[in-house]
Amino acid sequence: MRQIALDLKSKVPIYIQIRDQLRLMIATGELKSETQMPPVRDLASDLLINPNTVAKAYQDLEREGYIYTKRGMGTFISERPDSEVAQRDINHASDVVREMVTRLLDMGMDADHIRRLVDETLEM
Repeated sequence: MRQIALDLKSKVPIYIQIRDQLRLMIATGELKSETQMPPVRDLASDLLINPNTVAKAYQDLEREGYIYTKRGMGTFISERPDSEVAQRDINHASDVVREMVTRLLDMGMDADHIRRLVDETLEM
């Protein structure tokens, strides 16, 4: 698993940053079904944050069906039917776009400039 990058200056809470990055890793297949997740305390230690923050991200992911916990064994990536995966990915993509647009607006960019940036990126 690649390192999770936290933006401590962001208005986005740290647990949401963790949750969203893990969602993306699951959606892209970087984290495969039935793969064991790092324990909460280990990930928190690696990220130099409070374990409760990681636990909250894991709770959200479990509630959304991305992961599940086996008592005494750890937390694992869920296996989901293709139709659920497709819908989950669409929902996640919408969240990513919404967050990106919000950040760019917060930076002072207007809608036309954001559209141009997106168009240029898609043309690459």
